[in-house]
Amino acid sequence: SSSRFYTYDITKPIITNITYGSVTSSGATITWTTDELANSTVYYGTTTATISTSGSASLTNSSSITLSSLSSSTLYYYNVSSCDAAGNCNTSSQYNFTTSAADSGSSGGGGGTPSVTYDEQTVGTLAAGSTKAIAFTKSATLAVTEITVTVKNKVTNAKIKVDAGSLPSGASVPSSAKGSVYKYITITKTAMTDDDVSKGIIKFKVKKEWLTDKGYGKDTVALHRYYTNKWTKLTTTRDSEDTTDYYYSAESPGFSTFAITAEEAPAVITPPAEEVPEEEAPEEVPEEVPGEELEEMPEEPEEETKSNTTLIVALIAVVIVLAVVGYFVWKKKKY
Repeated sequence: SSSRFYTYDITKPIITNITYGSVTSSGATITWTTDELANSTVYYGTTTATISTSGSASLTNSSSITLSSLSSSTLYYYNVSSCDAAGNCNTSSQYNFTTSAADSGSSGGGGGTPSVTYDEQTVGTLAAGSTKAIAFTKSATLAVTEITVTVKNKVTNAKIKVDAGSLPSGASVPSSAKGSVYKYITITKTAMTDDDVSKGIIKFKVKKEWLTDKGYGKDTVALHRYYTNKWTKLTTTRDSEDTTDYYYSAESPGFSTFAITAEEAPAVITPPAEEVPEEEAPEEVPEEVPGEELEEMPEEPEEETKSNTTLIVALIAVVIVLAVVGYFVWKKKKY
C-alpha cells in the first residue's frame, strides 16, 4: 500500500505598504504589497460603510488599483483585500483620501492662464518620530504657508499636496462657524498613511481687507477639519501680521478637507463711568488793596443833634411845670 500526503494552504496573505497616490479631482490610485501572489480588491465610498468596489483577478505581489469617476473635493474611505490561489483572504483596516478640486480655468474670450488650484511639496524620507516643516509657495491663492508634519513611522518619498477645496459633497457649512468661510482647502499625502502621521501644524494667512469688509474680528479666525462626516473646530492661534495679512497656525491630528472661517468680534461692554461730584468753588474774598482806605460814612450835621436835644429838654420842663401847677391846685382845694 502507499500513503498520500496533502498540504492545505490556510494562511492568509500579509498586506503591507498600503498607500494612495495620483489623486485628481475624479480619481486616485491605491497600491499595496502582499507576501504571496494574490488578487486585488479595493472597497471605497464617501462614508465608512463602503459601497463600491474595484479590483483585479490577476495574482500579484504588488497590487495597484485605479479608482475613477469620483467627485471633486470629496473625502473617500477605503480598505483593500487580497486573496491567494487557495482562497485565503485578508482585508486591511480603513484609510481615507480626499480628491482634488475641479480645475478652474480663466473665463472670457481671450484664453488665459488657469488659476492656481494646488501646491505639492516633497517631504522625502523621515525617520519614525521625526518632524519636518514644509513651506508652500502658492499661499496667495491657497492661503497655506507651511505645514509641519510629525510621523510615528518611517516614511519614504512622501509628499504633501494642498488643493483649493470646496464644501464636501453632502456636508453643511461648519455649525461652529457663526460667520463666513474664507477658504476651503484640501490637504492630501502620498506614500504616507493616516497611521503614519502623529500630528500636523498648519500655518495659513487671511487677508486683512476681507476681515475689514466683513466686519470680522482678527481673533475670531479658526480652522475647521472635516473628517468622518463631521466638522471639528481646531484650536487656532494668531501668530503675526504684516501690512496685508494676518498669520495663523492650528494643530490637526491628520489631513483632509479644512475650512478657514471668521465671525464678528464679540461686543465689548464698557461700564458707565462713575460720576465724581464737583467740588464747590471757595467763596472769593476780596483782597485788600494796600494803601486804599475805606470811604468814611458822612457824619450827621451837629446842628441837627443839638436841635433834638433842645426839644427833649423843653418837653421835660413842660412836664415838670404841669406837675407843680397841678400840685398847688390840689393843695388849695384841700384846705
